[in-house]
Amino acid sequence: MDTCLPEEMISEILSLALHVPDDMFSDTSQVSPFAESSFSTASVLLVNKTWLRIATPLLLETVIIRSKHQANTLATALKGKQNLGRFVKKLRLEGGFGKYMQPILQRTTNITDLFLSARLWADDNVSWLVLGLPLLNPRRLILLDPRDQYRSNRSISQLFLGIAESMQNWTNLSTLELSMLPHGKDRQPFQRAICSSETLRTVSLTLRQSVLDYDILNEIADNPSLKVIEIHDKIDGDEIIIKAEATKPRLRSLIQLFNRRPVTSESEIERKSTNTCASPPANAAFCPMSSAPRSVVDFIWKRILFFAMFAVAKSPFIATHSFQPPNTNSDRLNILLVSKTFKRLALPYLYGYPVFSNYISLQQFSDRLSQDPTAGPHVYEMEIHRVKVNKRRKPQPLPDLIPIFCRTPALTRLIGNEIPMSWSTFNALAQTAGKALVEFRGFNIESDPGTKQLSPTIFNELQTLQSLTWQAHNVFILRYRHNSGSGDALPSLKFLHVKSPGLMPALSDMELPALRSVVLEAGVYECTEFLRIHGSKISELEIHHDFNTWDKLSVFFLCPALSHVTLHWTCNKSIERDASMDTPALTWPEKHSSLTKLVIRKDIQGRSLTTDLEEWRDFFAAMKCEEFPALREVQILYYHFKWPTTEHDISKSPWVKWAERLLEKNVKLTNAEGVHWRPRFKGPRRGNRAQT
Repeated sequence: MDTCLPEEMISEILSLALHVPDDMFSDTSQVSPFAESSFSTASVLLVNKTWLRIATPLLLETVIIRSKHQANTLATALKGKQNLGRFVKKLRLEGGFGKYMQPILQRTTNITDLFLSARLWADDNVSWLVLGLPLLNPRRLILLDPRDQYRSNRSISQLFLGIAESMQNWTNLSTLELSMLPHGKDRQPFQRAICSSETLRTVSLTLRQSVLDYDILNEIADNPSLKVIEIHDKIDGDEIIIKAEATKPRLRSLIQLFNRRPVTSESEIERKSTNTCASPPANAAFCPMSSAPRSVVDFIWKRILFFAMFAVAKSPFIATHSFQPPNTNSDRLNILLVSKTFKRLALPYLYGYPVFSNYISLQQFSDRLSQDPTAGPHVYEMEIHRVKVNKRRKPQPLPDLIPIFCRTPALTRLIGNEIPMSWSTFNALAQTAGKALVEFRGFNIESDPGTKQLSPTIFNELQTLQSLTWQAHNVFILRYRHNSGSGDALPSLKFLHVKSPGLMPALSDMELPALRSVVLEAGVYECTEFLRIHGSKISELEIHHDFNTWDKLSVFFLCPALSHVTLHWTCNKSIERDASMDTPALTWPEKHSSLTKLVIRKDIQGRSLTTDLEEWRDFFAAMKCEEFPALREVQILYYHFKWPTTEHDISKSPWVKWAERLLEKNVKLTNAEGVHWRPRFKGPRRGNRAQT
């Protein structure tokens, strides 16, 4: 493939894609930043010969080795082309990697930055790595020591001894970065090597508040060649505190403190704001928009206030878990106090999106609406939070919401947090805002005194409702008589979340032409009729009822258009499982051609991890992907499911084996974050090498 771009420009472009930031290269976190790489940088070498020639030096400038297969591949490449090793400037080794290390280190003598990890197992072979270390002469050494520094085995002892012996011959070594100070007998040779090094100028580390750390630091500080000891705070943001009584004068003169996060205290913010004052205007008498018509001025200020008061088109209420700080209303009110113009223009936005964190402010809002009838039509979205129970104070009663709803005909979204609402209040809401309401959730509907069975005709008023979360314990909604009026109920409903079963019979009578997504809570058992009637329209379904106890109920048969399904699997040790019960698996008699994503949420109740893994093993063994030809993703929501990050853990993890088995069928296995497993490079197969 020819290209009209000069090679210098291609090199600049590829350098951005292949560059490894030094913060990532030198990262000493317990989980490697390269454990979840999203793509293989080596893929750019496959574009054409020009890219291969240009990208090879850029790719080899920083080398990260995390497995024996990667080490084997690099060693083979360096043996094939002797001059490739001169491009390697930074080398990060996250293991021992056995016999492959000596040929690598023999051909990469230009390394300036070396990263070594002491997170080793007893079967990790570091002999060849130790033999190759004297061949190098790095300027910077970064050493990752496990958090459990008292962990000891033969490989760790051999590595620290090899580093200590090599440091005596490294004449370029000027910087040493440690995740923690060395402790224990295995690390004593390395500690002595630090104290005696004649080339070290800077030691960087994270300090623990222990007497032993200070003793080691004082010994290191006695090294006359040292100029700086950099102490960084912990990742969790703990403040750095140096105990003066535990430090000698020499150590105190070398210490420099570094914070990972910038200081954000109020005093610091105020100091920075005073130092960055705006320059005075060139013309102090200038008044912006003084010659513009008032309508234009109002329009511009309205747009500014629109964003300043968070009254954007897609408000925070749309999110599944909306969040507003408790002082939202007061912050918005402060804008109105600037001037009469601001008050006139911003008042509709203040009423438009109120958030109530206590019932007192809610009652005050109700009183304000009754005093000023013109304010009610400006209310578009409302969020009411449940008041926290305080045992020392008398609980605040919930104000009557009917006066509010009767004056807010333009209300589009009503969000609550387990707020009780009477049936008469719900009726008032539907009668007033039924033609504007788009979303309703977070309220527990309660029947009025003396009534248990309620008429469903009120749902005919909710013509624009698109999202409904229904919760009404001990409340039963009657069915439509001869389906009269059922076709007019909830015509725009797209998302339905049912937490209480009392509405299911009435929902089965409705047509619900726009319904696409349904969530059925654990208490909703009688859902077969509902799915039989509306299943053909549903594309997303979540059922909290344990699918392991279903009695010949196949949602895939009832919902042929289903593309995304979430099933819950509850394991309770107290419930003895019938030996004849089939293992929960996706084995249904007919193929389902629409399902693209399957989500399994497993809840643990007293089960051991070993038992769970056995059940997962049976689950994946019985799973037949050929019954779902469109399936591309299986997501597992399970507390103990985490992708391994080291070569040792990868070799032991059953999840990796199940993921690679599914990948052979073009199905990705993802975790709770939606991250799927990317198979690690395993090198050429022996059979292929034999054939060649």
